[in-house]
Amino acid sequence: MSELSVPIRQRGAVVKVVVRVAGKLEEFGPFPAYLDTGASVTVLDPGVIHVLGAEPIAEVGLHVLGRDTVSHHGVFAVEVALADAGERRWLALEALDGPINPKGTAGALGRDFLEHFVFTYDGPGNRVHLRW
Repeated sequence: MSELSVPIRQRGAVVKVVVRVAGKLEEFGPFPAYLDTGASVTVLDPGVIHVLGAEPIAEVGLHVLGRDTVSHHGVFAVEVALADAGERRWLALEALDGPINPKGTAGALGRDFLEHFVFTYDGPGNRVHLRW
């Protein structure tokens, strides 16, 4: 089983990913992205979507817990892989476009991404381990 281990920093656990439009071979990145266990879907910064040249396949309204308004986002068929994982394992996702917090990252990898891994949060060791 392959594994990637990253430290937990103030911004959370950040990995590097490469991204491509679903069905295409040209990949872009690596981009820093944080592991967002509280999000059901992956969100990519609009700058990443622009670099990909991706066209939306749908539009959705999103209500984020703690916010009063609904935000509207394009949905994009993409494939994402961990840049530092050795052999690339491409995961097909329908990612939303939107601004990413914390600043300094280009993506928030939600549970749609994380469900493909064994995710271990090692609090005492201050690390996150992804296995596949």
